[in-house]
Amino acid sequence: MSIVWKPTGEYVDNSNMKRFMQKHSIGTVNDLIRRSTDDIEWFWEAAAEDLNIEWFEPYERILDTSRGIEWARWFVGGKLNIAYNCVDRHAKTKGDKTAVIWQGEDGQVRRVS
Repeated sequence: MSIVWKPTGEYVDNSNMKRFMQKHSIGTVNDLIRRSTDDIEWFWEAAAEDLNIEWFEPYERILDTSRGIEWARWFVGGKLNIAYNCVDRHAKTKGDKTAVIWQGEDGQVRRVS
């Protein structure tokens, strides 16, 4: 397999993944993969916290597999508004910044804030 793109050391050092790993004292990507699969509830709670997801009602439990793994329920009891978390809360402080850049086949460019 050929590598199409390899990030620079500076790019890696400034990445969210590197920050997340340092915050949780995780040394390598393989360690992160291992920890995320060995303790899946820890990983998803840490990821939700890292993403600063705002819950309208807090969840009671990260994962419920009591009805079988095929019927797993995540963040049980919690309620959130995905549009709020993805767009609305950022519009409060970044409403004048470009959110989407569209370019048509003819080269026309539109920016939406």
